[in-house]
Amino acid sequence: MIFNNFKIPRSAMLSRFIECTPEGKFLQKGDPRVAYSTMMLIRIQLIEAASPYIIRPLVIAARYAAVRKQFKTLPNSEEERRILDYQSTQTKMVSAMAFAWVSKFMAYKCSDMYRTMLEEIKNKKFRTMKDLHSLASAIKAYYMEE
Repeated sequence: MIFNNFKIPRSAMLSRFIECTPEGKFLQKGDPRVAYSTMMLIRIQLIEAASPYIIRPLVIAARYAAVRKQFKTLPNSEEERRILDYQSTQTKMVSAMAFAWVSKFMAYKCSDMYRTMLEEIKNKKFRTMKDLHSLASAIKAYYMEE
């Protein structure tokens, strides 16, 4: 689809919090922090969506490590060890599991804080917004780094 010299009618501009007058003047309606809460919702949804993508491959790896055998290193035995029996594998798996569950609980906490923030916004209070912004921004930055 190609548009050429197409003008969007002002009535179709989704102007709940922002308005553009016929003269082209930009106006903000209400408190800009209310509009900012929408962006925070997207961050919270990113945090919620991340934990299953951390947990799923970890479950696959744990199942594989529990079944796959490798190397005959058991003393006085011809039997191969399961990959999960090696301390290095356990160290990696446990730290990954801890990160996965912390991610899940962080998502729950952020969602709960977001609901609290929305209730506060209805009463024109913004106490939780600053804390939630800091937490969600830090978590998002951490996920982007990993």
